[in-house]
Amino acid sequence: MVKELEKQANRQAKRDLKGKKKISSLYKQSKDRSELVATFLAILELAKANRVKISGDNENTEIE
Repeated sequence: MVKELEKQANRQAKRDLKGKKKISSLYKQSKDRSELVATFLAILELAKANRVKISGDNENTEIE
């Protein structure tokens, strides 16, 4: 189930990432803790694959 949530969050993150966006805006769409974790893991995987760039700190963290 976690893998499926991670895939779903990954698809959602890719759809939502057009231009710069605050990372916190992606978390607001999460309905529960497992979706929040899946979104976080999806963002890490996208960054690891160099498909997105993460910059900033704390509340100002952006992803593009």
